[in-house]
Amino acid sequence: MLWLYVLAQGAPTSVTPVDAASNSIVGYILGYGPLGVIALALAWLTFKGWRLVSPAELTAIREAARNESRADLLAERDRILTEKQQAEDQRDEALTVARDQLAPLLTSFTAATSALLPILQEIIRDSPARRRRGGPGP
Repeated sequence: MLWLYVLAQGAPTSVTPVDAASNSIVGYILGYGPLGVIALALAWLTFKGWRLVSPAELTAIREAARNESRADLLAERDRILTEKQQAEDQRDEALTVARDQLAPLLTSFTAATSALLPILQEIIRDSPARRRRGGPGP
């Protein structure tokens, strides 16, 4: 900082339009053109700790992002719970259909098959194709 004071004391009075309103170090540095602007920007960034956004704004941004992600997760959880409930309802409905309709159908199928089995055996025993092959006849 001492070198800035020495430069300011040893500098002639400014005649540039940038520093016409005031005789200051900023005006003197800006008198160097783009190089002065860059030096002033680097000094400002160094003073601010290279932060372009204040810590309070960063905290607010992080909190907003956290709340948004939390809301997304809760919405996804609710969607998955709804799908799970629908799947359970479909499963319960399928079990009810199986119990009420398929079990009696299976019982009647078994009864019909056992009733038809002796008739089928008799048809096979008396079939003409069996006689042609030389099988035992009645």
